[in-house]
Amino acid sequence: SLVGSEMCIRDRPITWFTIVLLLVIVSFAEFLGAVVTMFITCLALPLLWGERNYIAVAIYSVVFPGFVYLLFNKLLGLYFNPGILELLK
Repeated sequence: SLVGSEMCIRDRPITWFTIVLLLVIVSFAEFLGAVVTMFITCLALPLLWGERNYIAVAIYSVVFPGFVYLLFNKLLGLYFNPGILELLK
């Protein structure tokens, strides 16, 4: 079992990968739109962090952004930038 500084050193690369991934996602967020950005984030982060239950990650990646969209856009009437989803109209 790793303790103290050994654990901290081992976890540093994943921290930097997470930072880079989030910066890339945020950079493309306006183009992608809110729902697609949430989907990509919900899909990419658990996989980056080592989650191997791919079915659970896939369900989470679809259900969470869908729930957020329904709650904020439909129920509360807030506008989400559609981004590339606008092309589907």
